[in-house]
Amino acid sequence: MDRNFVLKAFKKEVLAHGAEACLPVNLSDSWIDYLDEELSSLDCAHGEESAKHPPTCSLAAVLKILFEKHGQESLSLKFDDLYFILAEYRVEIGLEIVSRRAGIHYNPATLSSLFTNRIVECWKES
Repeated sequence: MDRNFVLKAFKKEVLAHGAEACLPVNLSDSWIDYLDEELSSLDCAHGEESAKHPPTCSLAAVLKILFEKHGQESLSLKFDDLYFILAEYRVEIGLEIVSRRAGIHYNPATLSSLFTNRIVECWKES
């Protein structure tokens, strides 16, 4: 699928609804799966797979959240810090997938708790 088409759809369906819509708990199953696939490209630092699926939608979501959290119109981040934040977002996406599909629940991140090295509480479905 054309990356520009996907990014435009993500902008319309998610980003246009604010930073809260970018939280994994608020994403549709299809966007969760898409972002999970995108973020898996981070495992292939310089490999061929990385070029196939750059994390553009994930990056847009993370930046939308960071702008909201910091109440700013511009941000300045080290590349390594941004990479680490994307990795944290990937863990949050993974937690949401496990919660939806494996019956292991967790306390979902909020805008204030996301990217804070928060404590994640998990429990099994009874």
